[in-house]
Amino acid sequence: MKSNLDKKTNMDELRHIQYDLEDAQALLENLLHKLRTADERYLCLKEYLRRNPIEIE
Repeated sequence: MKSNLDKKTNMDELRHIQYDLEDAQALLENLLHKLRTADERYLCLKEYLRRNPIEIE
């Protein structure tokens, strides 16, 4: 009986860990997407400024 309880507890812990890992992975994918978007915007701005230089007084 103790063995069955230990197995059930371990399965519950594994499910929690799996959920946490999936949540962390989703967060990292979201952050990566935002970083890629920011990088693309930076490159566009950099190219725009190269083509249209701003004179600083």
